[in-house]
Amino acid sequence: MKPSPYLIFLLLLIMACKKENEQNQPSPTPVLQNYIVTGDTSSESIIYTRLNPADTLRWIPFTSNEIRQFDIDKDGINDFEFRLYGTSNPNSTLILNTLKSLNQNEIVISDTLVAKISSGVKIDSTLQWGKYSLLYSYSYKNLGSITDTAGLWKNSFMYYAGIRLNKNQNSKYGWIKLSITEGERIVIHDFAICK
Repeated sequence: MKPSPYLIFLLLLIMACKKENEQNQPSPTPVLQNYIVTGDTSSESIIYTRLNPADTLRWIPFTSNEIRQFDIDKDGINDFEFRLYGTSNPNSTLILNTLKSLNQNEIVISDTLVAKISSGVKIDSTLQWGKYSLLYSYSYKNLGSITDTAGLWKNSFMYYAGIRLNKNQNSKYGWIKLSITEGERIVIHDFAICK
């Protein structure tokens, strides 16, 4: 028996519709990674930036205050700000090192201070988050010994600050590796953020 032209036309129409539906299917939405591990630099799911040379903020008594802002996810908008500043007079000096989130971004904190995190630690939503916090400060009188200190970062070499970017109702986790020496120098080595 010979197939009817009507049946052939109907089969061709069904196959064409099926092919068109397959082509019009939305591509799967990429799943955002909901954590990052401090020190991870090679994962395909992160944007990693190594500063070479490292960016250094220095405080020179009686003369300078320094500020640096960083665009962690490379979207043209600064995300975080480091400040190293102080006040001096002949009788005393106060030095402050701070990390401030810009826009709606956040920093991992311990109580009210920037948490000092070791390599290999998971940064995710379970941590305590804040907007602006002290890295380290100290004061001294009569240019003598240190009289008061605060913060977790005194003489810290190659530790991490955990960060979270909050954009378009999505959160992306990341880290910034830095060192602080005696409160008079902040060195930013590198940073990473989930894509």
